[in-house]
Amino acid sequence: MIMSADSKSLLIHPLLCSPCCKSSLTTVKSDLACSSCGHHFQNVDEAFCLRIDPISADEMMYKGGLRGRIRSHPRLYSFAKLLSPVLSTHPHPKRIFGQQASAGEIILDVGSGNDRNHPTFINVDILPDREVDIIADARELPIKDSVIDGIVSIVSLEHIPRSDLALDEFSRVLKPGGQSLIVVPFMQPLHAAPSDFKRWTIAGLTEDLDRVGMDVVRSGVAAGPASTIAWVMAEFLALLFSFGIRRVRNFLSLPLQVLFSPIKWLDILLARMPGAEVLSSAIWVEAVCRSDVE
Repeated sequence: MIMSADSKSLLIHPLLCSPCCKSSLTTVKSDLACSSCGHHFQNVDEAFCLRIDPISADEMMYKGGLRGRIRSHPRLYSFAKLLSPVLSTHPHPKRIFGQQASAGEIILDVGSGNDRNHPTFINVDILPDREVDIIADARELPIKDSVIDGIVSIVSLEHIPRSDLALDEFSRVLKPGGQSLIVVPFMQPLHAAPSDFKRWTIAGLTEDLDRVGMDVVRSGVAAGPASTIAWVMAEFLALLFSFGIRRVRNFLSLPLQVLFSPIKWLDILLARMPGAEVLSSAIWVEAVCRSDVE
């Protein structure tokens, strides 16, 4: 099922509110405005741009850098994932939410970047890109209360300062009984995109979600021990042979990640073994929003 830009816009518009005061928005020509807080939001390349703060210098640097440019090209990004040191073993969002999305339920993919995990998912990201539908801060989602059926967040929370505020927003916009699929890193080297703030265990993420009124119903290893070893070895050797020179380390890091990437395929077996979470590169949880959330 492929949605036209106009169809997706008609789907998204009724869900939107001001990220500042959560009041409804009115259309002013092709843009949006809030009569309560007075903010005016200009659309960017057919995307609803509803972030309050301007794009920062760090974000611009990331967007224009090698990692940002690779991320913006789907085919190049797919090839890069093949050569990366991490093998994803978490359930694909389409497996969790595909039937719901096809039936017309609303699924947000928060921190989507340029990935389109399902044709009808609504992609939300802090930066504009070809596949982004709403440009917004996950800590101030411009979405009305209790209107979303499902949320996908794949390795994005670690890049959000005060990620607890993003989880608050997930709980606020989800309907009672709404589901979420969240993937976060556990034992991964620093990877700024444009920043990197936090790591989680399954128990730690479960506790964070319980605080916002969400119950974990399933969990597992999103990238196994072999992925951990491959990435850590690449970064260790890049650090060792750079002799403390940051530019040299950055130059060596990507080629060494490619060199060690074949190790990750051991996770086809290792990620399924009992105890794999002890050395996992990333973990995943599926959670449900409780009906008693205020």
